[in-house]
Amino acid sequence: YLIAGVPNGKLNSWRISSGEHFVIEADEYDSAYFDKRPKFFHYKPNILLINNIEFDHGDIYSNIEEIEDQFLNLLESLEHDSSALICRSGVRKNFLEQLENSSTIACKVKLFDVIEDDLDILNINLAKAVLLEISEIKNPDYSLKGFCGVKRRFEYLFESEKFVVINDFAHHPTAIEKTLDKALSLGAEVYLIVEIGSNTMKSGYHDSRLKEIFQRAKTYLVNPTPKQKEFFDDCIELTLENLNTLTEPANKKRIFLMCGNKTFNGLQEHLLKNLLDTNI
Repeated sequence: YLIAGVPNGKLNSWRISSGEHFVIEADEYDSAYFDKRPKFFHYKPNILLINNIEFDHGDIYSNIEEIEDQFLNLLESLEHDSSALICRSGVRKNFLEQLENSSTIACKVKLFDVIEDDLDILNINLAKAVLLEISEIKNPDYSLKGFCGVKRRFEYLFESEKFVVINDFAHHPTAIEKTLDKALSLGAEVYLIVEIGSNTMKSGYHDSRLKEIFQRAKTYLVNPTPKQKEFFDDCIELTLENLNTLTEPANKKRIFLMCGNKTFNGLQEHLLKNLLDTNI
């Protein structure tokens, strides 16, 4: 397998063994400067899992339809004895209609539903759908029992009676929203700290949806642009100067949920140092 993450525990992010299965993940991002096709065209999978399709990579695509076209082209490229598992709730109705009306897709297509707000459980159920497609795996729950998750996915960096710091790679509205849902379900006061890092997010394409999400918790932005400061006027810019105020004594337990695919300008390390130095 080769995954874009660092597993917790003793596993590496890659492994080559004598088994007949190989797991790899890919998206619609282009392969290289000399090959502008999405990287997933290179893998010719026997089993393809499509979790969800949303607009991203605004530096390459103009709209969601262009991305959906690439996924349809991928499905058309699969052999007739391949299987495509598609999460129905993760794709648009328009995509499903094109899928149904296509006369050039030869592979077996299976639509399934995963209704779950918790991202971890949702991903587990997606993995189980693939495992059930492999006939020799009779008990997918047992196969997943020893998996401890990956770093930067609701990863606890600090926890005391009064404060918790959780790090998450969420950098797209859906992931940020579902990660925030999970944090809010813990019953503490949630401070959402977001670094808007990807090209698509910086473009402002998702600003309206982000604004709705940010209103659900006290939100701080790391290194926002002047335009972002104006649009997200309910949010506060997180700086070294106001970082210390976050750890002042509070009546209720406080969770700092830090979402982004960058480094938070080093502010995460400063926050952790403050908490460790004050021993609270």
